[in-house]
Amino acid sequence: MAASTLRDWVACLTLGLAVGGCGARTGLGLGTDGGTPDAAGPDSPAITCIDVPHRAPPTVVSLTFQALIRRGAVLVAVDGTGTMRQELEALAADREALTTALTAPLETAEIAGFYFADQPVRPYSTVAGGDLYLPPYVSPVRPDANALLDGVSTIVLVPGGDAPEGQVPAIDAVVAREVDPALMPACPPDAFSSACLPGDLARALIVLSDGPFHEGPMGEHPYDRPVIAGPTFGDLIGTLRTHHVRALGVATAEGEATDHLVSLARGSRAVSVAGDPVVARVGPADVVLGVAVVVQRWIDEIPLDVDVALSGGTVARSLVAAHAIVFVEPMDAAMIDAATALAVTPRSSIGVEVVLANEDRLPGATLETFPIEVCLMLEGYAPLECQTVILGVPGEDGTHCE
Repeated sequence: MAASTLRDWVACLTLGLAVGGCGARTGLGLGTDGGTPDAAGPDSPAITCIDVPHRAPPTVVSLTFQALIRRGAVLVAVDGTGTMRQELEALAADREALTTALTAPLETAEIAGFYFADQPVRPYSTVAGGDLYLPPYVSPVRPDANALLDGVSTIVLVPGGDAPEGQVPAIDAVVAREVDPALMPACPPDAFSSACLPGDLARALIVLSDGPFHEGPMGEHPYDRPVIAGPTFGDLIGTLRTHHVRALGVATAEGEATDHLVSLARGSRAVSVAGDPVVARVGPADVVLGVAVVVQRWIDEIPLDVDVALSGGTVARSLVAAHAIVFVEPMDAAMIDAATALAVTPRSSIGVEVVLANEDRLPGATLETFPIEVCLMLEGYAPLECQTVILGVPGEDGTHCE
């Protein structure tokens, strides 16, 4: 919706004014007021006081955001089967390097991890038993790689008995929060995964493996059924999409191991603007480098679906007549309607207009201020950037926003 169309729509439909009488357009260059917002989201840099007089023509506030992931929850799935010894040693060799690889592109990072092997059902594993294999270790959440590496140090390399591994049921269980509750602490309702990562951070899963998948993308290497009735690859893709998770791959072997990680990336929409899946193929000793590559590509290359959310008190919300995304620069392949912008190239500028109109709030004795926070959201769940605007209702004594 074009900016002029939005202003005309509010003026004519909301206030019943003539199109030519629509009110002022204002940017963020106004002075601040003494009002303080109740809460500020990530990067709430602009606090602006704007007068919203009773029954005055509407005012359009123009805000610009950057579509960029700055705060991330990174879940790392580590293959713990016998052929991964060199990769695990490389992970543990330099904790600081792994922390840097996982966190360098982010202003805020929360990290957790788990490991998987094979299903404990013969002939797929030498481990006896008939129960579905679930990861026995899911690390606590940390802003560095230490808890993840503490878990890696507990891995007893399991001989799988065959090449394919249990990526599909293990990842599905952890992401869907279906790990045996006896093994995990209770998570808050909005947490991401059985690791209890914060639910309001952008989500990435990194899979480190040298083996193909049981229950592969085309049904390759199926488990014996009905002995094991776990999820299929299609079920796993559905879980990842439902939980807004991009699956990034670090493959340390050629062939199906890489191919299956590529399919996982494509299915979870971990694909660059150019259409390339975010998967790194590295040697076993270079697994940390592979992690650094896919994390950076997640931030720099994967298109973003964004929308706008407003939060504030009852009065503040009543002063907002409408809001809309009005431009994306550069446009590239982005698709815009009033509510959302899809397939936005990372670091694009997003223009948002908020239309203010005061139909009901009568002037008090002096100026009243009401904060409202405008956030650019990733897929409706994770704020990418927020800006706070103070709405002022001028007082009967003539006080107003300066």
